[in-house]
Amino acid sequence: MEDRSLVFEGKVSAPKDGRFSSDIAFSPDGSLLAFGASDGRIWIWGTEDWEPLRILEGHSAKICDLAFSPTGQMLASAGWDHKIRLWEPTTGHLLRIVEVRGKVQSIAFSPDGAFLAAGGMDGIIRLWRAGDGSLEREFQVRGVQSPVLSLAFSPDGTLLAAGTAINWIQLWSVKDHTLLPGMTSPRWGGMNDVAFSPDGRKLASGNAGHEIQVWRVPEGDLITAIQGHTDTVTSIALSPDGRRATQMPTQMVVAEASARP
Repeated sequence: MEDRSLVFEGKVSAPKDGRFSSDIAFSPDGSLLAFGASDGRIWIWGTEDWEPLRILEGHSAKICDLAFSPTGQMLASAGWDHKIRLWEPTTGHLLRIVEVRGKVQSIAFSPDGAFLAAGGMDGIIRLWRAGDGSLEREFQVRGVQSPVLSLAFSPDGTLLAAGTAINWIQLWSVKDHTLLPGMTSPRWGGMNDVAFSPDGRKLASGNAGHEIQVWRVPEGDLITAIQGHTDTVTSIALSPDGRRATQMPTQMVVAEASARP
């Protein structure tokens, strides 16, 4: 029988002053692990020997989200101090600071690394040019104002999906900024994470209602819903073969993202 157990590769120690992790992110090549702490510091580890490389300091409040650019040459950190900081992760050099109106909950780079999207507690998604930090566009969550909990670009960069604190996912065309048909979950709960399949034809969402849903893009119809989870779904990913892994506080589940009968 094939052994599918997880292989433990290393352990990193959290700061010893009682601060806890608020977000983590791997660099695209897997050589670095970034750890955002509740005190605003960011710890960078090398994954070859699991030794700490540096601490990035500057945020004055909790780190809410971290994102590496597709090339790995830039690390974006979003804090509740109303700032997004762009770093050079290999040196710790601060490239620029982007001032934000309101608290940022989620960030995501476009696949080409040209843009950085940030979702706010005010229900506004702001799209900046990563190169110079200039604001390109703002998208307002339609209907009832709701914090933006999660963001994802489609693999070709043409669509931007936003999961809200209520049971909505909204979908925008990045090119012409039009709002496309979105998704409304029949189960109430915040959309904690959204993720596109590699071909961009499916979007998976994980919510506070202990359910994973897979949607057809761009039509917005529900393909399947996986229930029976015992905790809030906090993180998800769709694999190339149509299977997706869901990471929750207490368990990881792998299930087929096939259509319902």
